[in-house]
Amino acid sequence: MFNWPLDRVLRISGIKTKPEQISIQGTTDHQNLKFEQIGGILHVHLPSKQTDNYVSTIVIHYNEPLQLDKDIIAESTFGGFALNSTNAQNREQLKVIRYDGKKPNHIQTAGETIAWEVDFPEAGTYKIDVSAHNPNTDPVEIKVHTTNETASGKLTPNGKMVVEPNENNYTDEFVNTSIGTFHIRQTGKQKITFQTTGNQQLWLNSIWLEKIK
Repeated sequence: MFNWPLDRVLRISGIKTKPEQISIQGTTDHQNLKFEQIGGILHVHLPSKQTDNYVSTIVIHYNEPLQLDKDIIAESTFGGFALNSTNAQNREQLKVIRYDGKKPNHIQTAGETIAWEVDFPEAGTYKIDVSAHNPNTDPVEIKVHTTNETASGKLTPNGKMVVEPNENNYTDEFVNTSIGTFHIRQTGKQKITFQTTGNQQLWLNSIWLEKIK
Protein backbone atom coordinates (compact mmCIF):
# COMPACT_ATOMS: atom_id res chain seq x y z
CA MET A 1 0.00 0.00 0.00
CA PHE A 2 1.44 3.34 -1.07
CA ASN A 3 -1.34 5.52 0.34
CA TRP A 4 -2.75 5.00 3.84
CA PRO A 5 -6.53 5.66 3.87
CA LEU A 6 -7.48 8.52 6.18
CA ASP A 7 -10.29 6.46 7.73
CA ARG A 8 -7.89 3.47 8.06
CA VAL A 9 -10.13 1.15 6.04
CA LEU A 10 -8.61 -0.71 3.09
CA ARG A 11 -11.34 -1.45 0.54
CA ILE A 12 -10.87 -4.34 -1.92
CA SER A 13 -13.47 -5.19 -4.56
CA GLY A 14 -14.08 -8.21 -6.75
CA ILE A 15 -13.19 -11.25 -4.58
CA LYS A 16 -16.16 -13.17 -3.18
CA THR A 17 -14.10 -15.71 -1.20
CA LYS A 18 -13.81 -14.86 2.50
CA PRO A 19 -10.23 -14.65 3.83
CA GLU A 20 -9.12 -16.96 6.60
CA GLN A 21 -6.78 -14.34 8.04
CA ILE A 22 -5.36 -10.90 7.22
CA SER A 23 -2.10 -9.63 8.67
CA ILE A 24 0.27 -6.73 8.20
CA GLN A 25 4.03 -7.03 7.78
CA GLY A 26 6.46 -4.76 9.57
CA THR A 27 5.44 -5.69 13.11
CA THR A 28 7.23 -8.24 15.29
CA ASP A 29 4.20 -10.53 15.47
CA HIS A 30 2.78 -9.86 11.98
CA GLN A 31 -0.29 -8.27 13.58
CA ASN A 32 -3.63 -9.76 12.57
CA LEU A 33 -6.22 -7.28 11.31
CA LYS A 34 -9.98 -7.20 11.70
CA PHE A 35 -12.03 -7.33 8.49
CA GLU A 36 -15.54 -7.70 7.08
CA GLN A 37 -16.47 -9.50 3.88
CA ILE A 38 -19.77 -8.35 2.36
CA GLY A 39 -20.43 -10.11 -0.94
CA GLY A 40 -17.62 -9.05 -3.27
CA ILE A 41 -16.47 -6.15 -1.05
CA LEU A 42 -13.74 -6.59 1.59
CA HIS A 43 -13.08 -4.00 4.31
CA VAL A 44 -9.78 -4.36 6.21
CA HIS A 45 -9.28 -2.27 9.38
CA LEU A 46 -5.75 -0.88 9.45
CA PRO A 47 -3.62 0.30 12.39
CA SER A 48 -3.48 4.01 13.14
CA LYS A 49 0.06 4.29 11.76
CA GLN A 50 1.74 2.87 8.67
CA THR A 51 4.26 0.12 9.31
CA ASP A 52 6.52 1.52 6.58
CA ASN A 53 7.01 5.14 5.59
CA TYR A 54 6.85 4.30 1.89
CA VAL A 55 5.16 0.96 1.14
CA SER A 56 3.21 -1.09 3.68
CA THR A 57 2.41 -4.75 2.98
CA ILE A 58 -0.88 -6.46 3.84
CA VAL A 59 -1.01 -10.27 3.59
CA ILE A 60 -4.40 -11.89 2.88
CA HIS A 61 -4.61 -15.63 3.58
CA TYR A 62 -7.16 -17.83 1.76
CA ASN A 63 -7.77 -21.54 2.40
CA GLU A 64 -9.73 -22.14 -0.80
CA PRO A 65 -9.56 -21.07 -4.46
CA LEU A 66 -10.63 -17.50 -5.12
CA GLN A 67 -14.08 -16.82 -6.54
CA LEU A 68 -13.92 -13.58 -8.51
CA ASP A 69 -16.66 -11.16 -9.47
CA LYS A 70 -15.15 -9.45 -12.51
CA ASP A 71 -18.20 -7.29 -13.23
CA ILE A 72 -18.41 -5.74 -9.78
CA ILE A 73 -18.17 -1.95 -9.54
CA ALA A 74 -15.11 -1.20 -7.44
CA GLU A 75 -15.64 0.74 -4.24
CA SER A 76 -13.51 3.87 -4.14
CA THR A 77 -10.60 4.32 -1.71
CA PHE A 78 -12.75 6.24 0.78
CA GLY A 79 -16.10 4.62 0.01
CA GLY A 80 -18.64 5.39 -2.70
CA PHE A 81 -19.18 4.11 -6.22
CA ALA A 82 -18.63 5.72 -9.64
CA LEU A 83 -21.06 4.36 -12.25
CA ASN A 84 -19.72 5.13 -15.72
CA SER A 85 -19.27 3.92 -19.29
CA THR A 86 -16.58 1.37 -18.43
CA ASN A 87 -18.56 -0.57 -15.80
CA ALA A 88 -22.12 -0.42 -17.17
CA GLN A 89 -23.65 -3.87 -17.61
CA ASN A 90 -24.85 -3.10 -21.15
CA ARG A 91 -21.87 -0.99 -22.24
CA GLU A 92 -21.47 -2.95 -25.47
CA GLN A 93 -24.89 -1.72 -26.65
CA LEU A 94 -24.29 1.92 -25.74
CA LYS A 95 -22.74 4.76 -27.70
CA VAL A 96 -19.57 5.40 -25.71
CA ILE A 97 -17.29 8.32 -26.63
CA ARG A 98 -13.74 7.89 -25.39
CA TYR A 99 -11.59 10.56 -23.78
CA ASP A 100 -10.17 12.77 -26.52
CA GLY A 101 -7.86 14.96 -24.46
CA LYS A 102 -10.65 17.42 -23.69
CA LYS A 103 -13.93 15.67 -22.95
CA PRO A 104 -14.00 12.68 -20.53
CA ASN A 105 -15.31 9.23 -21.39
CA HIS A 106 -19.07 9.54 -21.67
CA ILE A 107 -22.20 7.85 -22.94
CA GLN A 108 -24.30 9.64 -25.52
CA THR A 109 -27.85 8.60 -24.71
CA ALA A 110 -31.33 9.60 -25.81
CA GLY A 111 -33.74 7.53 -23.76
CA GLU A 112 -31.84 4.24 -23.62
CA THR A 113 -31.71 2.44 -20.28
CA ILE A 114 -28.18 2.26 -18.82
CA ALA A 115 -27.72 -0.40 -16.14
CA TRP A 116 -25.18 -1.20 -13.41
CA GLU A 117 -25.05 -3.70 -10.55
CA VAL A 118 -23.74 -2.34 -7.27
CA ASP A 119 -22.78 -4.56 -4.33
CA PHE A 120 -23.64 -2.31 -1.36
CA PRO A 121 -21.48 -3.15 1.70
CA GLU A 122 -23.63 -1.06 4.04
CA ALA A 123 -27.27 -0.13 4.38
CA GLY A 124 -28.03 3.56 4.76
CA THR A 125 -28.67 6.78 2.88
CA TYR A 126 -26.64 7.34 -0.30
CA LYS A 127 -26.43 10.65 -2.13
CA ILE A 128 -26.72 10.70 -5.93
CA ASP A 129 -24.61 13.09 -8.02
CA VAL A 130 -24.82 13.05 -11.81
CA SER A 131 -21.96 14.33 -13.98
CA ALA A 132 -23.25 15.12 -17.47
CA HIS A 133 -23.38 17.57 -20.36
CA ASN A 134 -26.71 18.74 -21.75
CA PRO A 135 -26.13 19.84 -25.37
CA ASN A 136 -29.78 20.93 -25.84
CA THR A 137 -31.43 24.32 -25.43
CA ASP A 138 -33.94 22.94 -22.89
CA PRO A 139 -33.52 21.04 -19.61
CA VAL A 140 -33.41 17.24 -19.79
CA GLU A 141 -35.37 15.19 -17.27
CA ILE A 142 -33.55 12.15 -15.86
CA LYS A 143 -34.44 9.24 -13.59
CA VAL A 144 -32.21 6.93 -11.57
CA HIS A 145 -33.79 3.73 -10.22
CA THR A 146 -32.90 1.16 -7.59
CA THR A 147 -34.93 -1.95 -6.84
CA ASN A 148 -37.28 0.03 -4.59
CA GLU A 149 -36.81 3.73 -5.30
CA THR A 150 -36.62 6.32 -8.05
CA ALA A 151 -34.78 9.65 -7.93
CA SER A 152 -35.47 12.22 -10.61
CA GLY A 153 -34.20 15.63 -11.60
CA LYS A 154 -33.58 18.09 -14.40
CA LEU A 155 -30.23 18.88 -15.98
CA THR A 156 -30.08 22.38 -17.44
CA PRO A 157 -28.23 23.10 -20.71
CA ASN A 158 -24.45 23.38 -20.32
CA GLY A 159 -22.16 25.82 -22.01
CA LYS A 160 -18.51 25.46 -22.90
CA MET A 161 -15.41 25.87 -20.77
CA VAL A 162 -12.09 27.43 -21.73
CA VAL A 163 -9.32 24.96 -22.53
CA GLU A 164 -6.67 27.19 -24.09
CA PRO A 165 -7.65 30.86 -23.67
CA ASN A 166 -4.89 32.14 -25.94
CA GLU A 167 -6.13 29.94 -28.78
CA ASN A 168 -9.88 30.52 -28.32
CA ASN A 169 -10.09 26.79 -27.60
CA TYR A 170 -13.34 25.74 -25.88
CA THR A 171 -14.92 22.39 -25.12
CA ASP A 172 -18.21 21.12 -23.74
CA GLU A 173 -18.51 21.40 -19.96
CA PHE A 174 -19.57 18.48 -17.76
CA VAL A 175 -21.34 19.60 -14.58
CA ASN A 176 -22.11 17.70 -11.36
CA THR A 177 -25.75 17.88 -10.27
CA SER A 178 -27.19 16.42 -7.06
CA ILE A 179 -30.57 14.77 -7.61
CA GLY A 180 -31.31 13.49 -4.12
CA THR A 181 -30.72 10.30 -2.14
CA PHE A 182 -31.45 6.59 -2.07
CA HIS A 183 -32.29 4.64 1.09
CA ILE A 184 -30.53 1.31 0.74
CA ARG A 185 -32.29 -1.00 3.19
CA GLN A 186 -29.95 -3.99 3.10
CA THR A 187 -26.47 -4.96 1.99
CA GLY A 188 -25.86 -6.87 -1.22
CA LYS A 189 -26.33 -6.39 -4.93
CA GLN A 190 -28.87 -4.05 -6.44
CA LYS A 191 -29.47 -3.07 -10.03
CA ILE A 192 -29.16 0.67 -10.71
CA THR A 193 -30.58 2.09 -13.93
CA PHE A 194 -30.44 5.53 -15.56
CA GLN A 195 -32.71 6.96 -18.23
CA THR A 196 -33.65 10.27 -19.77
CA THR A 197 -37.33 10.97 -20.35
CA GLY A 198 -38.25 11.59 -23.97
CA ASN A 199 -35.74 11.51 -26.78
CA GLN A 200 -33.52 14.42 -25.80
CA GLN A 201 -29.84 13.66 -26.04
CA LEU A 202 -27.62 13.71 -22.97
CA TRP A 203 -23.91 13.03 -22.53
CA LEU A 204 -23.48 11.08 -19.29
CA ASN A 205 -20.05 10.99 -17.69
CA SER A 206 -20.83 9.25 -14.40
CA ILE A 207 -23.17 8.78 -11.46
CA TRP A 208 -21.59 9.03 -8.01
CA LEU A 209 -23.19 7.12 -5.11
CA GLU A 210 -21.83 7.80 -1.62
CA LYS A 211 -23.15 6.85 1.82
CA ILE A 212 -23.87 9.93 3.93
CA LYS A 213 -25.55 8.34 6.96
